[in-house]
Amino acid sequence: MYTTRTPGRHWLEDVAEAAGLRGLALDPNPPFSQVRAAWAEIAQRSSLSEEALAERVAAHFRLKLADLAAAEPHAAKLLPEQTARKHGILPLRASDQVIVAATADPTNAHAEQDLQFLSGRRAVFQVAAPGPLQDAIDHCYSRSRIIEFVLQNLAAEVARDDVEIVRDQTLGAPADSYSDTRPVASLVKRTLRQATAVGASEVRVAGTAEGGQVQFRIGTELQHFMHLPYPALVRVVRRLKELARLDLAERSGPQEGQFSASVDGRRFVMRVRSEPGRAVESVVVRVTDPSLRPTLTDLGLPLAESDALRAVLDGPPGLVLLAGPPGRGRETLLTAFAQALVPLGPVTLVDSSLPAPLADIRQIQADPDAGFRFGEALAQALDDTPTAVVLGRLDDPDAARLALEAAGSGTWIVTAVEANSPAAAVDELAPEEVGPERAAHALRAIVQHSSLRTLCPHCAHPVQTMDRLPSRERSLASAYGVTPAAHASGCESCHQTGFSGETLVTGTVAITDALPGAIARRAFAEALESVERHTLEEAMFDRVRSGQTSLLEVERNLPPTLAVVVPTRTRPRILVVDDSPEVRLLARTILEARGFDVDEASDGDTAVMHLEMNDDTSLVLLDLNMPRMGGAEVLQRIRTSARMAALPVVVLTAEQDPNLEIELIEAGADDYLRKPVDASRLAVRVRAVLRRAGSYDALLGTALSEAPVTV
Repeated sequence: MYTTRTPGRHWLEDVAEAAGLRGLALDPNPPFSQVRAAWAEIAQRSSLSEEALAERVAAHFRLKLADLAAAEPHAAKLLPEQTARKHGILPLRASDQVIVAATADPTNAHAEQDLQFLSGRRAVFQVAAPGPLQDAIDHCYSRSRIIEFVLQNLAAEVARDDVEIVRDQTLGAPADSYSDTRPVASLVKRTLRQATAVGASEVRVAGTAEGGQVQFRIGTELQHFMHLPYPALVRVVRRLKELARLDLAERSGPQEGQFSASVDGRRFVMRVRSEPGRAVESVVVRVTDPSLRPTLTDLGLPLAESDALRAVLDGPPGLVLLAGPPGRGRETLLTAFAQALVPLGPVTLVDSSLPAPLADIRQIQADPDAGFRFGEALAQALDDTPTAVVLGRLDDPDAARLALEAAGSGTWIVTAVEANSPAAAVDELAPEEVGPERAAHALRAIVQHSSLRTLCPHCAHPVQTMDRLPSRERSLASAYGVTPAAHASGCESCHQTGFSGETLVTGTVAITDALPGAIARRAFAEALESVERHTLEEAMFDRVRSGQTSLLEVERNLPPTLAVVVPTRTRPRILVVDDSPEVRLLARTILEARGFDVDEASDGDTAVMHLEMNDDTSLVLLDLNMPRMGGAEVLQRIRTSARMAALPVVVLTAEQDPNLEIELIEAGADDYLRKPVDASRLAVRVRAVLRRAGSYDALLGTALSEAPVTV
């Protein structure tokens, strides 16, 4: 630690007085902004440049002058950006034991402590002027610089004749073809291409002034696709609004539009909705295939579930209530019911987002944001006295009253509410201002629904014994009393997720016998307990028993009241991978003495199998040179797995090659240690990497499919 000559004063105050600048007051450990302002004032009063002043400061503290241009990019990975900007320090290079960083304030004890704490190395400071140092930090941590490089590469990969951009306001409007070779246009096209390749139903783009991310909704899960720095985030949002012909200047309210995209000869409709945000708007793109017009037969439901739905339609007309979370089969079921009701007479479909035209079905588009609410759209539909109205949702009590009156008078009404149980669905349908008596008279059935991701057919395999399942799935199997028939560990076809596609799941409650009276008395939940029925939860477990999905997927989608609590570990768990029993024993002894749980693997194959079967590993301590599968290949497998990509890895190596550090960091290692292993250094390094893993998001590359796309 470097100290000032005057106790109780910051050294810059002494320098300011020597330059004839009085009244300068700094905190004992001032933030970088204070240091930078003080440097500027002192340099101006002394008629020195900041760089010349830096030379004198370095000489005064007997430190080296930092060469900012020689900063090694991989060194910055050892210090989170937020900490670098807070203290105004930039890692220049690092060895196994020492990290060298540039600073404008070599007496800042907090900066030194944080640098050592987060890097797990002894800190050595070199002096740099604040202005150039700030520029170097901006350059080194600039994700916009990285994303521009990515965008340029994407633009180079997509030949001009590969992609034709087509915008249309509606499905029936003439196409407006034009060429756009901007990098952001290429990024958007590649994102849409990847979304269709993995079967995503939504693309979500959102963030803050710090940056944002692109997510895909695959089945019921939102999966990370790409981090975006703020400048790129703004451009991607603008590009999507531009394609959907939304008002680029309007940012204070939601907007909706659409465009079509042809991917490998297959046409999709992209429905775009923008929402206002503090720093940047968010955009949701719903990916729909207009050629898919599901009927009840096309839903692929087991016989018991499809028979229950058909039994409802064979009964007297009334209201059928779909209950489930949004985006999990609602639109599919609404369209299927609409087509199933066509043989009975005229059918009208009312929703805010309509599918492609359906034969013999009239369509009315509600627009609540523009004042055309669902109740008004329903009233317009009922003016033509249809046999059935399929209504996207009930957005106010007036709409609910009108729907119940029509259903009670002999019109089929199929509508949806967001609820996770039949009782909650009835409460949503008939609050106090509507009255339970109306619901008791008109309600014919409640169809609970959800969707589950299905196991990838390319990597799914039968479960021979329970000990071959991941640890958490074994715990769930015991808790629920359900034995999974299959397990998928992930492959290239499913992007290492283990899932491909999704399946609809339903549970139907027919409102018969004593249930109408129970609804009128608001005792529906109690009465339902005595009714024999095949519940949505049991239907989910059936999918596990048949090998379609996993218990982990079911657990994610069960209502909170039905989910079981499986104990999780509270101590970090380290997997030590080394072919030397002595090294494994040494690492175990060191780590367990410092509060870690430890697992061992003697080679790469065993390590990968362990990670696939256990999801409680906190960090991997990985030797490079091993039989069967080397450490480099294990590292690659971890970084290309959707489930394990963020798992911290510290590499152990006996090699002394000075370039090895750069190669390891670029390959995806979070840090490295040279053998022989030092006890204190190992524990410090492991803790430092775990701390960084909790505060630092790395840009993860995502494999992009290569199918031609037309937007």
